[in-house]
Amino acid sequence: MDIKSVQEALKLQAEFNARLAQSMDSLRSGKKLTLQAAVEEKRREVGSAGARVKTLEKERADAVSRLDQRLEHGKADLERLQVELTELESRLKGPGRGPGGGIVEPNVTRRQSAAGESPDRTKPGKDKQGKSSDKKKKKDK
Repeated sequence: MDIKSVQEALKLQAEFNARLAQSMDSLRSGKKLTLQAAVEEKRREVGSAGARVKTLEKERADAVSRLDQRLEHGKADLERLQVELTELESRLKGPGRGPGGGIVEPNVTRRQSAAGESPDRTKPGKDKQGKSSDKKKKKDK
């Protein structure tokens, strides 16, 4: 049983106090509860069970509503992503693209881009400072 407000807590406390007082009275007098008292007790139990059922129905409706919202957001995301994918695929097949549909950087050979090497924008045989990197030629001389 979920208690969501102070008023509900006070109502439950009063209900339990009444039940306790009635039980204590029957114990003091040594008599069992009368049929009238048993009927009243069952009516209270039925009422509290009905309140619990209503509370659970409301909680269930809230949970279903939240799940429906999450489902709608998920569907919207799916549609958006599918549109983006279609757009990217059409751009990939579009005119004006390099080999394979992608944009190729200048000064990069097809071998370098296919092998996954980073493009070196210097001349072959020279390092970044422009010095010759061919050590075999120096040793041979």
